[in-house]
Amino acid sequence: GASGAAGSTAGAAGASGAAGSTAGAAGAAGAAGEAGAAGAAGLGGSSGDAGVDASLPEDASDDTVSTSDGATKVVATIETSKGSIVLELDPLAAPITVANFRKYADDAFYDGLIFHRVIKDFMIQGGGLDPDMKTKSATYPPIVNEAKTSGLSNVRGTIAMARTSAPNSATTQFFINTEDNTYLDPGDASPDGYAVFGKVVQGMDVVDTIEAVETTTVGMYKDVPVEDVLIASVKVEDK
Repeated sequence: GASGAAGSTAGAAGASGAAGSTAGAAGAAGAAGEAGAAGAAGLGGSSGDAGVDASLPEDASDDTVSTSDGATKVVATIETSKGSIVLELDPLAAPITVANFRKYADDAFYDGLIFHRVIKDFMIQGGGLDPDMKTKSATYPPIVNEAKTSGLSNVRGTIAMARTSAPNSATTQFFINTEDNTYLDPGDASPDGYAVFGKVVQGMDVVDTIEAVETTTVGMYKDVPVEDVLIASVKVEDK
């Protein structure tokens, strides 16, 4: 079992998850693949990724992200069955994580998968399971956990990688924090932390809509949306 990184309320003390999913502070079983419940608050999976909180800026009026100095930004657009989520990724703070996410996006790996784990007041997690709750195997090796070096925090609106109990085990699964989950940052509760690599800049209302869907238990998986929340595509571009 993989240990989770973000659970509904206790990710920091993540226990092992079931079927490569997350198991959280209380050792609750997570969903298979890279997502699981990290105990009451776990995020993880076979190569699981976990969710993070992020304080979120105002939604942008369009999908263009720029800074006052006109620097190019790396923008990811996640098209879901509930609407579009636009994120600004941070390759300067988390170069390995952004490059990994971009490779999977460019390969259309995420197309047709689902948000398989949704916990109110915590996070939404996806990127590893299909509508039949079957894990899609990673096609690249696990990556180094950049949580300790990025300087980024798990606050509302941030995107982070889910992983198992092994610090450097993240592959495809990611989560978006719907609250400030700073206990997922490196520290006493989570020594290695969960690696944040970007933030939502448009479509946080879509994230909140997903967070509010009705959930159930499917086999070993908890917090599974009753109605599939599909990931139609993930596109990463320089803007």
